[in-house]
Parts: sequence; structure tokens; C-alpha cells
Amino acid sequence: MNIEIATAAEEHIEEVLSIGEESGLSVWSREAYNSELARPESVFLVATDADSRCIGFVIGRLVPDTFVDSMAAEIYNIGVQRAHRRTHIGSRLIRSFTDLVAKNGATKVFLEVRTGNLTAIEFYKKHGFEIYSSRRAFYSDPPEDATLMRAII
Repeated sequence: MNIEIATAAEEHIEEVLSIGEESGLSVWSREAYNSELARPESVFLVATDADSRCIGFVIGRLVPDTFVDSMAAEIYNIGVQRAHRRTHIGSRLIRSFTDLVAKNGATKVFLEVRTGNLTAIEFYKKHGFEIYSSRRAFYSDPPEDATLMRAII
């Protein structure tokens, strides 16, 4: 399967919304995704198939590292269409994200994940993330704690 990782564009938003819903991700509006397209610190990548359909995405931002004089990054959401899971597309997206933010000066990547989402936690660990803390009742609908993870890149 020929998969390309590229910067997201407005024409990908409908498919991103669908992937987010199918994946049970925190709900983002069309306006929120479009807003990210315009932010210079946003990192919004899509995986597209041979027909240029979006089948996965990752979204985050470059942010100042609050403890040292450098940059970091945060991943807000990552998702892959159910039919394309377990084909390494998520791995390609996360590697592309970390490579891009590293080229832009980030030395760490942070994320939050639902504490009960053990599959995602293992996926992140496989990609160099480690658990460093938690936040009680971080998520709503349904309420759940967050596990905080970071990777040094």
C-alpha cells in the first residue's frame, strides 16, 4: 500500500473528523481543525492512500519548554481509520511528527492519554514515550484520569 505523510489541508478536515469520531478521540470541531491549519506552531500531518484519501492524522503544536530555554511539542490527537489499523500508519505518523518537531528545535514531546486506553499507552511506549505523571478527572464524556507521557527526542 502506497501511503504518503503530508501536511494537512482544508480538504482533509472532513475525513479527519470522521477518523476522530470512529476512533473515539476527544471531539474537535471543524472550526478547531481549520484554526490549527492557520497556526504557525501547529503540526498537523495526514496519511493519505494512493487515491489521496486521508486515512490517518496526527495533530499537535510546538511549544516553549517551560523548564529550559528550548522548544518542546505536544501531541493532541492521533488516529487511523479502523480498516487501516495495525498497518504501521500510526507509527509512521508519530515518527514523522517527532522528526518534524525535532527539526524545528523541539527536544521533548508530551501527550496525555486516557488511563484506561492501555493499547494507546503501549503504542506510545513502543515509540519512546514514558509515563511521568497523571491528572485526575482530566477527561469528560466519560470522565477518566489522564496518563501523562513524554519522549526525549
